[in-house]
Amino acid sequence: MGQVGPLVLVGLVGFLLTARNRAWFWAGAWLALASIKPHLLTLLWIAASLWVLRERQWRLAAGFVSMFAIMVIAPTLWDRQIYATYVSVMSDRAVILPTDWANPTIGTAVNVLFGGNFGWLRWLPTIAGVFWLLSYWQKNSNRWDWSVELPLVVFVSVVSAPYSWTFDYVILLPAVMQCVAWCSVAEDRQRVGWVSIIYVAIGSISLLGKIIVRNEFWYFWLAPALLLIYLLLRHEYKSVGANSISVGA
Repeated sequence: MGQVGPLVLVGLVGFLLTARNRAWFWAGAWLALASIKPHLLTLLWIAASLWVLRERQWRLAAGFVSMFAIMVIAPTLWDRQIYATYVSVMSDRAVILPTDWANPTIGTAVNVLFGGNFGWLRWLPTIAGVFWLLSYWQKNSNRWDWSVELPLVVFVSVVSAPYSWTFDYVILLPAVMQCVAWCSVAEDRQRVGWVSIIYVAIGSISLLGKIIVRNEFWYFWLAPALLLIYLLLRHEYKSVGANSISVGA
């Protein structure tokens, strides 16, 4: 579909790899690449800002700003009016904005439930996500490890996003890989088997559903369902060292 979600995934993976090597300037540069769809990672931007301020890692901020500047300037080499045109189009009331579409998000579902006339309801999950992140950060900032925490922050950010599409879920792959790592050290193989079956079932239902029901709105349940599995695994294997298992384990 010509979507750029995989580039966001590349930015996240690059960030994790360079952060592991403590190459903070380049970590910031990779993170800037993930900002091409900023609405998907609202909570990540807040977490990264808090982390930079707490750790005084100005190199990460410098890398982000440098790469972001390159990304902003590069399009103007082909079209100097590109941003003015964008603002003009987005200001045109005749144009349907991204938040006006029936996206498969919790906010959209709540808005439809109440008649679809309360656009502000779309932002309630995002606001709730911000409060969750601030609380989570306060409890875990002292032992923050990006390899462990980034998948969770990205997952909650996607679920609480004001608008997104199912093809954006490709950026959840780091969380999937983290779950694989957790399952690899699990002692209860039967439980792992059931979790795997549920995961495959959800994937199969959504895949078959795409053939029958092509309206993206009806998949607002998909991301929350996947998040529930992730949280169950995270809680289950915390006792066997899940918090020490990074994405690349």
